[in-house]
Amino acid sequence: MSSESDLLSSINSLRTDTSCNDCGTFQLCLKRLSSCTHLLCDDCHKLSGSCPVCNSKHRSKNIKNSEDINTILSHVNSLYQFINSIQNGGTTKISYLFISDSYNYKRHHNGETQLHKYCRAGNIASVSTLVESGMDVNVQDFASWTPLHEAVLNQRVGIVKLLLANGALVNVPGLDYLTPLHSAVLEKNDEIAKLLIQHGARCTAYNKDGKTPLDLCDSDDMRDAICMTNMLPSIVRTYVIPELRIFLNNVSKDISDRIGQLPGVTLMQKAHLLNFSNVKYFVIGNDKPNLMYLQAAMLQGAIICSMDFVGDLISKHSALNPMNYFADVPNYAISKAGLNSLNKLPKLFDGIHFYLVNISKKTVNDMEYTSEDIKTLIYLGGGKIDTRAPSGSNYTVSYPYHTCKTESNATVSCYLIYDEAKNLKRKTFPDQIKYQTVQWLINSINSFKILP
Repeated sequence: MSSESDLLSSINSLRTDTSCNDCGTFQLCLKRLSSCTHLLCDDCHKLSGSCPVCNSKHRSKNIKNSEDINTILSHVNSLYQFINSIQNGGTTKISYLFISDSYNYKRHHNGETQLHKYCRAGNIASVSTLVESGMDVNVQDFASWTPLHEAVLNQRVGIVKLLLANGALVNVPGLDYLTPLHSAVLEKNDEIAKLLIQHGARCTAYNKDGKTPLDLCDSDDMRDAICMTNMLPSIVRTYVIPELRIFLNNVSKDISDRIGQLPGVTLMQKAHLLNFSNVKYFVIGNDKPNLMYLQAAMLQGAIICSMDFVGDLISKHSALNPMNYFADVPNYAISKAGLNSLNKLPKLFDGIHFYLVNISKKTVNDMEYTSEDIKTLIYLGGGKIDTRAPSGSNYTVSYPYHTCKTESNATVSCYLIYDEAKNLKRKTFPDQIKYQTVQWLINSINSFKILP
């Protein structure tokens, strides 16, 4: 039996165990009788009298909404819908539309574009004009809000439909990691929530408080909108092809000169790669790239390419789909890092502070890192470096974007980085602060995830 079948069987068993104890129907909202703990649907529970299952007496005040179980049931039903659709061949075809990064954006002081403003105001004609002119439907302001966020927050259903039809990315986290689906739930708009789910919105995306859209639901209608809605058979996602700002690593001078002469190409240097100069492509010329340069490129959000990219760029003289050229370097999550950037997700260390404990030099995987090298990598990954050791009152509970929410470090927002070869006397800190080694930091970069 396939793993999908096993999982579906387990979910069906769980659905049976958590159905109404009287009529046996599965519903997303059940009542618990505190006198006997039986679960009943709205049709079966009585305001007074006896439990229909065990005949024990109860009063109306003993009938409680079982919010914890109802939340679990919502997640279970979402999994059921997903696995069932896979078994029935109901997969969604995703078409990728790539546009050039040549639009001249005029921004407000907070980073907003005209597209943001028209989406907020509900001016669908102007939104349509800007989209047709080639403006990126996923352009972000300085708080990471996209036009889709604005349309959802202001409940502009027509504009939401227009943006989705033109490839708006539905899982981009804005301020406090709120996705458009979080916003739709908070605005109690189940129509928009359904539209977002149909286009691939993740009901399990976490905000900075560790809440998913399902966690924020306060009505059965909204839970149904999220859990009972399937994706469309076909959806579109639009990506911007990055500018040709290329760093060549271990590439011959002859090829470098040819690339540099191509129209629109800017060859980037080491100083650009290590100083936030917006390197868009990192080309690996042989099997032994400089590992720190490679890590810097991953953290900066560059597309790390094989030499095939260079060959096609020379021969075709046109913008290329970057997804076709991810390099393959063992033990480095290159495509994951590149897709993170293309999907406009936060950088690896976003939401995390670091404090370096007496680090001078450290060799990891045959690569020597100075304390300045480590600081550079942290900065490139969106992390912050504290100049003073943390105290227990420095940090509130929050969930950095790239932590695994089921691991023990889900709410760790400050790491004290130390050299494991040195004898370190550790202090006791709250759960939000944790000691980790330089080796851990480098391994997290290579795997592009915050390791536990």
